[in-house]
Amino acid sequence: MMSLAKRWWEVGCIAILAATVSQSAEIVSTEIQSPEISPALFLKTHCVRCHGAKNQEADRRFDGLGDEPTSVQQLESFKDALDQINLGEMPPEDEPQPTDADRIDVANKMQTILNSASKKLAGQSDATVLRRLNRFEYDRSVRQLLSLDALLIEPTDNFPPDETHENFRNNGESLVLSDFLLSRYLQASEKYLRAAVAPWTEPTVQSWTFNAPFYRTGNRHDGKDVPGKYQHIRKNYHDEGGFMWLSKFTKGVPISGRYKIRVKADGINRDYPYPESRLRIPKNDPIRMQVVAGNAAVGNLETTNASDKVIAEFELADHDPNGAPQWYEATVWLDQGFQPRIAYPNGPLGVKRFRQRLVREFPDRFKGYIDNWVPPYNNMHPTYDREGSKELIAAYRKKQKALKDAGKSYQIYGTSQSINMRDAWSQFYAEYDGPRVRVHEIQIEGPIFDSWPPAHHRRLFGTVRPSDKNAERLISRFAQRAFRRPVSDATLDSLLDLYGSERENGNEPLDAMLAAYQSVLCSPNFIFLHQGNDDLDAYDIASRLSYFLWSAPPDDALLAIAQDGSLLNSDTLVEQTRRMLADPRSEALVRQFPDAWLGLSKLGTMLPSQSAHPEYFVENLENAMRSEVDLFVSDAITNNRPITNFLDSDYTFVNGPLARLYGMEGIRGSQFQRVAISDRRRGGLLGMAGILTATANGIETSPVVRGVWVLESILGTPPSPPPPDVEPLEPDIRGAVSIRDQLQKHRTVATCNACHQKIDPLGFALESFDEIGRHRDRYHQSRTRVKVDTNGSLPSGESFKDIRDLKPLLMKQSDKFAKNLAKQMMSYATGRAPSVQDQLEAERIATSQPANELGLRSLIEQIVLSDRFRQ
Repeated sequence: MMSLAKRWWEVGCIAILAATVSQSAEIVSTEIQSPEISPALFLKTHCVRCHGAKNQEADRRFDGLGDEPTSVQQLESFKDALDQINLGEMPPEDEPQPTDADRIDVANKMQTILNSASKKLAGQSDATVLRRLNRFEYDRSVRQLLSLDALLIEPTDNFPPDETHENFRNNGESLVLSDFLLSRYLQASEKYLRAAVAPWTEPTVQSWTFNAPFYRTGNRHDGKDVPGKYQHIRKNYHDEGGFMWLSKFTKGVPISGRYKIRVKADGINRDYPYPESRLRIPKNDPIRMQVVAGNAAVGNLETTNASDKVIAEFELADHDPNGAPQWYEATVWLDQGFQPRIAYPNGPLGVKRFRQRLVREFPDRFKGYIDNWVPPYNNMHPTYDREGSKELIAAYRKKQKALKDAGKSYQIYGTSQSINMRDAWSQFYAEYDGPRVRVHEIQIEGPIFDSWPPAHHRRLFGTVRPSDKNAERLISRFAQRAFRRPVSDATLDSLLDLYGSERENGNEPLDAMLAAYQSVLCSPNFIFLHQGNDDLDAYDIASRLSYFLWSAPPDDALLAIAQDGSLLNSDTLVEQTRRMLADPRSEALVRQFPDAWLGLSKLGTMLPSQSAHPEYFVENLENAMRSEVDLFVSDAITNNRPITNFLDSDYTFVNGPLARLYGMEGIRGSQFQRVAISDRRRGGLLGMAGILTATANGIETSPVVRGVWVLESILGTPPSPPPPDVEPLEPDIRGAVSIRDQLQKHRTVATCNACHQKIDPLGFALESFDEIGRHRDRYHQSRTRVKVDTNGSLPSGESFKDIRDLKPLLMKQSDKFAKNLAKQMMSYATGRAPSVQDQLEAERIATSQPANELGLRSLIEQIVLSDRFRQ
C-alpha cells in the first residue's frame, strides 16, 4: 500500500478534515462553564449535520451517540469526536461555534465518560487472539533456541515480506499465515537444525597460511604489488574487484565454528599527495580494513554477493618505512564453506572516473602511463586537442583496418582500448600514490570450541546420542523450550508418534528426532504468541514481555518466575523489565521500535547518487545514521532521560564521518562518542541525519513529505489522505522555481490551503537539510542555486525563522508528543493496532506527569504494568 507521505509527495494537498498542529491539544479558557450541556446535545447541535445519517464527512458518524458509549464501536466514535473537539477541528470555522466554556465543559465530561466506559467495556476488547512471529522474530527465536546467534547463513531470506500496519511489522492482524509461508518454515527449520548438529567426534584444529599474491587480479592490476611480499586493495568494495580473496581457499572452512583470523597489514598513503576533492577521501581518517565472510558457492568472491557478512573491522596503523607491519587478529564464527576476505570500506570510489582527472591535472606523476598507454587523441593526454584529435582518430582507424585487411593483429575494441588494458592499469597504479590497504600475510586457525559437544549441539541432544530410550525426554525438553510453556500430553504424544513413524520408515534416531524437532519449529505453538481476550497468564506475559523488549523468547530466568506465578506480581514485573532492558538483547527494541515509529526502515531503500554523495558510501554514513538513533534511544532508556529530549536536546552521538557531515571538528575515526551540541539546528530527532535521509528520496527533499512526517511521527496528528480528484504536484527537477513557490500555487485552492497551512511550515523548516541530512543554505540541484527559505507560521499564529525557532514551539506541544509516543509504544508492546481502550490507557500514562519529567524507561515500565498490556 502506498504510504501516506508518498501520496502527499505526488499530490501536494489534502482534504480539509485532518489533524492539526494547534498550539495545544487541550482548549484553555477562563469563561464560565455551562453545566447543563451534555455530550449528546453538543454533538447534535454542532456535529451531526456533517456527521449524521445524511452526511458522513471524513467517514465519521456521530448521530447514534448518546451521553455514554454502550459498545466498543461507540467508544471509538465517542473518542474520535472528543479528539476533534480537543484539536479544534470540530465544529469547522464556517459552522456555528460553541462558547469556549461549553467546549471545555463537554470535553471534560466526555473524557470522564470515556475513562469509565472503557473499564466497563473491557470485556468486549477486540484484542488479537493469536499473533504470528514476524520474520525477524522467528529468526531470533530459532537462533536463541539453538544457540546459533553467530550463524552466517540466513535461512529466512526467502520468506515473503511481512505485511505491516502503519509501519509496524508485529501487528497480529496483519501477520497472516499462508501455505507458501508454511513451506518456507519447513525449509528454514531444516537448515537451522542441520546447522546445529555437530560431528560426534571433536574436529582437529587446523592452520592455513597465505602469502601474496592471494588471488590473481583481473583487468585492474596494481603495479605496486610485490609477489611474495604483499598485495594491495586500493578501492572501495562497491567498485568492481573491491575484495581481496583467497584463490587457494575457495572451498572455505571445512566445518562451522570459531576461527582465529590473523592479518598482517598496514595503511599506505593515508595522507596522499592529491587534493581531497579529487579522491573525496578524508586524509585525517585512519584507513580501515574489514574482514568479510563470503561463500564461493553463492557468488563471485571478488565482488559483493548475497553471502557477505562483515565479521571484523580494524583501523590500520600508517605504514612505517623503518618498522614492521602490524598483525590484526579476531576470533570469529565461520559457517562451513565460507572464507574470510579483506575489504577497504573507506577506500576511493569510482577509480575510473577520478583516474582521468588525476592524469590530466598531474601529468608529471603519470609520465610512464601517458607515454606508454595514453594516445594523444584521448582527453587524458596532456597534448589533447579536441579538433586535432579527430584526424588522429581517423588515422588510427585507417591503420587498424589496414592491419586487419592484411591479416595482422589489430585493435578491435576502439580507440580507448589501450588505457584499459591490464598492463595499462598496472602502470597507472604503479605511479598512483593514493591510499591503499597493504596485506602481507593471512593466517586462519580453527575450528576452536570452548567445549565439546558445542552449545548448539547440546541444545538438541545434551551430551548423549539420540536413541529410542531418550527420545521422549529429549523431545519433551526441546518442545517445552520452544513453546515457552509446559507441553500438553496430547502435543507430546503427537511428536512421539512422528518420531516413531520416522523410525518405522527406517530412519536413524538422529534423523527421526530432527523430524520431530522440525515439527516443533513449524508448530502453531512456536510460531504464534497466545493473546487471549481475557487476562494473560504468567507464561503469556513472559512471552509478551520478552518479544516486546527482545524480539525473542523468554530466557530461563523469566520462565522460572512464570512457572511459579510470581511474574504476575507488579514489583516482580518491573524488576524483570529493568533486568531485560539492561541485557544486550534489548538492542532489538532499540532498533525495531524506532524503525516502526519513525519510519527508519525506509533508510537505505532510496540511495543517494554515488557521484553526488560518495561520502554516503565511502564513509558508511547509512550505518552511522542508524547508530546515532540507536545510541540516542539506548541512552534514553539506560539513563531514563525525559522523552522531550526527542524533540530537542543539547547532545547526540557521532563518529568521525557523521561529525564531518554535521560540521563538527576534532572527531576522528569510526568509534562513536557522546558530544555536546553547539549548533542548535541539531539536537533531537529533527536534526538527525537518519531521520532527514529517510524522509527524502535520495535525490531531493520535499517539505510536504517531511511536514507529514512531523504530524504523524512527532505530534500524532496525521492528515487525511489527499482527495483523489486533486492533480499531483510535479517535483521541480530543473530548479526553475522553488518548491515553496509551487506549494504556494496549490494553497490558492481552498481545499488544499486548509491543510497545507499545517503541513508546509513544518516541512519548510527542515528544508535547510539536504537529502542526506547535511545543512544547506541553497538548493544544490538548481543551476541558479536558489536560496533555501525556512521561515513559516503555524496555524496558531506563531512564526519561526528556521528549525531553531520551531523546536521550542514543538516543545510547547510536548503533551501531544507524549500521547503519540505512548500510543506507538503500546501498539508495539501488545502487537496489535491500538484499540480505543489501548489509546485511553496510553494517554493516561502519558499525562500522568509532565512530558519533560517522564523518562523513557519509566514510560516502558508503566506500559508493562498497565492492564492493557496484560490483556
